[in-house]
Amino acid sequence: MPASFTPKNYCFACGPDNPEGLRLVFRYTPKKHLAVCTVRIPARYQGATGFAHGGILATLLDEAMAKSNGLSGIRAMTLRLQVSYRRVAPILRKLRLTGWRTRKRGRKLNLRSELRDQHGNLLAEARGLFLEVTAPPFGKTSPSIAGFSKRPTQSKPRRRPKASRGR
Repeated sequence: MPASFTPKNYCFACGPDNPEGLRLVFRYTPKKHLAVCTVRIPARYQGATGFAHGGILATLLDEAMAKSNGLSGIRAMTLRLQVSYRRVAPILRKLRLTGWRTRKRGRKLNLRSELRDQHGNLLAEARGLFLEVTAPPFGKTSPSIAGFSKRPTQSKPRRRPKASRGR
């Protein structure tokens, strides 16, 4: 790889090189595994007029948890994301996004995140289960390289036992 090569970050949520992205910037508190960000949701991400689309809220909550992992030096992927929407989230207003780790057991990480308005009202919250993975070599995308177990993509259909005929 040439010395002048600089990889670009096109992450939709935090990538500074993604012109369509949210470009979130987080502060991190290592002792608490806490990632915090101030965000204003652009009008192009609204669902109902004046309010953020639920998919964007899920993205924000997932990213806050991912940042808690990433800023602590852990590379992990979301296995499960459970979102609870509490109130409508306004667009174009200052909101506080927070993510933190609650547990680490082996390669599995449990995290939480929340989105609050300027007054501290809870707008949405999430729980997530993440799996720590090893970084694949540059240009490689095989799931087994990323730390997943090798499983066949299709399994043979199971045969049902023949029903006994009662007489």
